[in-house]
Amino acid sequence: MGKSNYHARGGGGRSDSGGNRSDDDFKIRKFSYGTSSDAANFVATVEALGRWLALQPWKGAAVASQAIADLTEPSFSFPTRPSRKISVEKTDADGNVTTVDEEIEEYEFKHWYDVFRKKWDRVEESQSQWTDNKTRVFAAIEIRCPDQLLEIVKGLTSYQATYVDRDVIAFLAMIRGVSHNQIETTQSTMSYVRGYVEMMSFGQEANWSSNKYYKLFTAQIETVEAHGGKPWHHPALIKEWVTTLETKYAEEDGSASQFVEKAKKNAPEQAKKEFLACLFLLMSDDDRYKSLKDRLHNNFVLGRDEYPKDIPQATRMLKNFNHEGPKALKKKHPKNAPTKPGLACVQPHGGRNSCAICGSDEHQAGQCDVVTGK
Repeated sequence: MGKSNYHARGGGGRSDSGGNRSDDDFKIRKFSYGTSSDAANFVATVEALGRWLALQPWKGAAVASQAIADLTEPSFSFPTRPSRKISVEKTDADGNVTTVDEEIEEYEFKHWYDVFRKKWDRVEESQSQWTDNKTRVFAAIEIRCPDQLLEIVKGLTSYQATYVDRDVIAFLAMIRGVSHNQIETTQSTMSYVRGYVEMMSFGQEANWSSNKYYKLFTAQIETVEAHGGKPWHHPALIKEWVTTLETKYAEEDGSASQFVEKAKKNAPEQAKKEFLACLFLLMSDDDRYKSLKDRLHNNFVLGRDEYPKDIPQATRMLKNFNHEGPKALKKKHPKNAPTKPGLACVQPHGGRNSCAICGSDEHQAGQCDVVTGK
């Protein structure tokens, strides 16, 4: 089984990369409770619910789908009533510009009023449809909850008001809180420590695609953040980023005090991104990515820091290196090529100064299209 050399903790399950379509394409995807992938499954279930809603024949289904996808109550903006007067700028003989109000023609006012009424009616209709559809969406969410999860949510103090109002966004927020273990209970110190350990030891399983690993890994981060944790906070790394950003901002316009304060403000977020990207790479499946890790380490020793600076960049590295993205072209060997006995020293991806990702001798990993996303 291809795991990281570190003690990787992850869930089981079939691979979601390639092959035949999964059962999720044909069955209703449901939320889960009591597993290590609850938080990631919440995201996937909400996405599936949004797609399902978009395909329903109800009027206003598109609005409901967007609301669920964004986890935000839809906003209905009514148009401004047209005026019979318009402001017009006029210039006199001396070049002075003045603004005056002029009456518009009656036929023109009627045209703009008709436009206004149609827009108003559409907004009212959408608002009414959303109110009607909230009952349908609430039921659709309920049937996607396992019994144990639903009982926990119903036990929360805010559930009754949520149910009466059919507040689907609040309902999903409550489910999300349970999925992230952020429920109305007192958290012990041990529970905080357990969350840290689970995140720091979470590794990629052999049958996980890079996308699935990304979803589950980021869900672990969200779980820790939900309790106010910051295990990625590293003072030394933040200090390095302050120095790096000060140098960068110094080349831009602005006074010294401005770019110093800006560097101190932005350094913790950049340090967090880099820390988590390296953890994500470190805990990836060694059977597939150990050679990538070794190459990046060797390049660093040679003075080329090509480690990813955020998780999306690290994910692109894994995808390409494992050929989940663009396929690498295989070299054709001449037929009947004579074989010579003896020792052969082989470098699998180009020479000493070649790219750690695609093997090209024309650029390094930091400029590779795979890393930059070009």
